[in-house]
Amino acid sequence: MERAAKAGKPVAGLETVASQFAALDGVPHNEQVAGLQEFVADPGKVSAELLDLHRLWREGDAKGLGDRMLGGMRERTPETYRRINVERNTAWMARLQQQLRAPGTDDALVVVGSLHLLGSDGLVDRLRTAGYRVERICSGCKNVR
Repeated sequence: MERAAKAGKPVAGLETVASQFAALDGVPHNEQVAGLQEFVADPGKVSAELLDLHRLWREGDAKGLGDRMLGGMRERTPETYRRINVERNTAWMARLQQQLRAPGTDDALVVVGSLHLLGSDGLVDRLRTAGYRVERICSGCKNVR
């Protein structure tokens, strides 16, 4: 935020806090419980998985990250996936395209959680399909592919 302000770049959110909470609140109770049960059943496993996901992100391994994050989510919690990923990405695309079409705009930095970048439902594929050039920026990453 500080760098954007120093560079005179506008900053805007893709959604309101209320809409984010509404998406999370709309997740079916049984899928919420299943996720919590998985977490509390083996916190060490969850911690190791998070470290592995972080490693994949730092290495720029979008395929590996997508396989791990999206792999079972669509099957285990399809409504959660639809609500927190697909629906929000669809809404964000409309907003992003509106911002990118604004006069004097030739680029934008989009910061979202990694789940929103992955797979055919992700913003990267959606933006590329719409004709935009997408570039990953990670100054602390290594071996970016």
